[in-house]
Amino acid sequence: MPSPLTYYTVICDCGHKGKIVYQENDTPFASLREYYRTEGFISKPYLTSAATWDNVFDNLAAICPECGREQTIRNLKDV
Repeated sequence: MPSPLTYYTVICDCGHKGKIVYQENDTPFASLREYYRTEGFISKPYLTSAATWDNVFDNLAAICPECGREQTIRNLKDV
């Protein structure tokens, strides 16, 4: 059974706010999978077995819909 969703706030330099949504598959006897997506930014989802925040931002390639800037780990506010 997948774990509950965890949300991390991302704030663009222009002030636009969004979230990275994280969910982990912690089903017993299954391989660990981490799933990341964004809310409020333009991005593609990212599925991996283990990731650093640098990997997450590189693979999400989250773009601000207001100003077009790509988000980086420096825009992450909750960790």
